[in-house]
Amino acid sequence: VDNLLEVEIVLANGSLLTTSETQNQDMFWALRGGGGSTWGVITALTLRTHEMPPSGVVQWSLVLVGTMSGNGGEAQLNQTVDAYLGWTPSLDERWSGLAEWMPAPKNGSAGPTWELVINYVYLGTNKDPEFLSQREKLLQAMAGVYVVADANVTFANWWQRNLPTQAEGQTDAINPYKMDFKKVGNTIGGIPSVLLNDTAARSNELREKSKAAMLICKHSPEQHCTGLQFYHDIPGTRTSSHFPAESTSISAGFRNANLHLEIITFDYALGNSFYAFGDHSYFSESAYHMPADSWKQRYWGQNYERLLAIKERYDPDHMFWCHHCVGSDAQ
Repeated sequence: VDNLLEVEIVLANGSLLTTSETQNQDMFWALRGGGGSTWGVITALTLRTHEMPPSGVVQWSLVLVGTMSGNGGEAQLNQTVDAYLGWTPSLDERWSGLAEWMPAPKNGSAGPTWELVINYVYLGTNKDPEFLSQREKLLQAMAGVYVVADANVTFANWWQRNLPTQAEGQTDAINPYKMDFKKVGNTIGGIPSVLLNDTAARSNELREKSKAAMLICKHSPEQHCTGLQFYHDIPGTRTSSHFPAESTSISAGFRNANLHLEIITFDYALGNSFYAFGDHSYFSESAYHMPADSWKQRYWGQNYERLLAIKERYDPDHMFWCHHCVGSDAQ
């Protein structure tokens, strides 16, 4: 949202509005973080672009697997959690990526098992001392865990890394993810998430909670396995420069977060229990059910009332509506 410079939008009354820092500033502020589907139909965007590093970018992929059987298998799973969460605070703004734990239930005489997929991007080459030292640091912390894949490639730019395949070139359609929320019932629905600031990300409580959640596969096999995804793609305290916090309508929690954690679970109580680590969630990846009106705070914090006033000004009849969007509880 910081790189959004201008938006053209069709409002509920049918008029076309151009918004920017100099035109219709209130709507522009709302569009920069106020969630989708509730303001109008966007017809054009102007975005700020950034030069790629002349040396290119590195894509590093690391895949590890293990079992939860016996104390040794459980210890290795715990080791990976400690290693990863101990490693991330040492990375500067040249790094961004994802770590995903995928536990699987017992299958016959085998299991339960787990797989950890780590995908990171580094702004530079795979020969840079920073890349080599950080890669070695994580591998050393996970020594003894079985590594399935460890590969890194330097690309001239991110477009080259993501060239469309022949199949993708045949269509530009986006296939939506379908979920029948009438059948969700008392389960959490969607993907609960929490934004973690530096203190929360470094806490021993987060490590122990993460381990226990994934070990449900072992200790309570009748329940669904719980997966965790840590997205390390938020500037947080790692960046050398910040945009003015008041220039967008995202929550303060997004500004201060270093990690975005998603909890892959059907357990309402378990998903909610992770909210103790942060007051805010990512709007586009979050639970369908949240306690009472907590979604207002989790998405927008103190910005919600201002967003609601803008909603009432431009769409008083609430033509545009979506679940847990600004003004969604008005009707």
